[in-house]
Amino acid sequence: MAAPRALGGALAVSAAALVLVAARVPAVHWGRPYAEDGALFAPQQLDTGGFKVLTVPYTGYLQLLPRVLVKLALATGIAHYPAALAAWCCVATAAVAGIVYLAARQFLSHGPAAVAFALITVLVPALNVEVIANGANIHWLCLWLAPWLFLVRPRTWTQSAGVAVIAAVVILTESQAILFLPLLLYRLRLRRRWPLYGAALAAAALQAVTALTGATRVTTNPGPVHWLRLVKSYLVDVGLGAWSRHVGPWHALTERLGAAAGLVGIAPFLAAFVLIAWAAWRARRRSPAAGRTAATAQNAPGQHRAAIVPSPGRPSPGHPTPRLLPAAAALAGSAILFAAALILNDRTGNYYRISSYAAGHAASRYAVVPAMFLLAVAVIAVDQWTALTARRTARTVGAAAAVIGLAVAAISFPGTDASRFDAGVPWTTSLAQARAACTADPAAPTATIDVSPKKWRATYPCWPFR
Repeated sequence: MAAPRALGGALAVSAAALVLVAARVPAVHWGRPYAEDGALFAPQQLDTGGFKVLTVPYTGYLQLLPRVLVKLALATGIAHYPAALAAWCCVATAAVAGIVYLAARQFLSHGPAAVAFALITVLVPALNVEVIANGANIHWLCLWLAPWLFLVRPRTWTQSAGVAVIAAVVILTESQAILFLPLLLYRLRLRRRWPLYGAALAAAALQAVTALTGATRVTTNPGPVHWLRLVKSYLVDVGLGAWSRHVGPWHALTERLGAAAGLVGIAPFLAAFVLIAWAAWRARRRSPAAGRTAATAQNAPGQHRAAIVPSPGRPSPGHPTPRLLPAAAALAGSAILFAAALILNDRTGNYYRISSYAAGHAASRYAVVPAMFLLAVAVIAVDQWTALTARRTARTVGAAAAVIGLAVAAISFPGTDASRFDAGVPWTTSLAQARAACTADPAAPTATIDVSPKKWRATYPCWPFR
């Protein structure tokens, strides 16, 4: 998966991602744990202690990574918990970007494209306050990592073990990653992928058992699915969210066309996929002749096989077929994941969000990863196009594409909507409530306090506040 040079590149990407994601975190975020971070994970960790809490399910599935991050954050002291957790979440996000870079190098031919691909993790315009730098929703970034991780071809057994461990963490954090398990059929006979298969299937089985035996979340909208509203919501939240965090740049179009304006945002990504599919079809037509040439050369006396067969880690510029699989997984995953999230979680059945989106609010948290997948298709297409051109031109265009991509994403900075945090309770207020309640009654084992977002409450043990 990674040569020393590639590993250095991954560290550089992670460092850049750490700076970028920290720049996108609203100031208010550092002083308030959000949702389950303050209402569930922290009190459970303080109450249970040790590592047993890592296996405690919530809403029907395990959330390993958030539990680990909360445990690390609480080690700095209860008073510094929100800032420490945000910092650890930024580190975890940067690590995801670095791993995505290493995985992307196996199906992208050009370094700048792999860098741009990895930085989608922190620069997607749809990234909003509910996802960025908080443990409650960091599972979305695990979902973004899943398909690329499942396509990795380790070169050593050490890399194989590392990939297997990361895959287990991903699935034990985000059960929806199971939807990408069919990608494990890729290179099924490659022995160094077998630990990945075992770890992924074992983690998936554990999530399935937890869902079947634990308290699962039941949708409050069991009626028929409103498919037209679902499509409209996808076009607006994902199609436009891939370009801008709010509808401002698209205001004229949405005023005139409504949700159909989302087609303008989706069209470039569909065109990108068509390019990738065409290149794969073109390569397939040429492959019989190429195969005969390679076989003849391989059988020639004195000819070394490594001179003819492309490196297993990177696709050759003339063989674009491997790009079709990640591109297809990204495009299909974008639509399927968004639809599944809204159907299972929307309480009203009114999926169509153009009114709130047009009002300047960030896109739904359910749109973040689907928008990432659309941007992934675009980067794969750029890499595909550069692979079909002269080498010098390819490098120039690849570098330009990376810079342009970053510039476009930067338009959305600070790129987050902190309104729900602003309406919540500062952690200093929560601490004051806990200390007052626990001091007033020395025998009280617990105290109930207000947390963020607004109207959320949590019960904490009193021992940290005395």
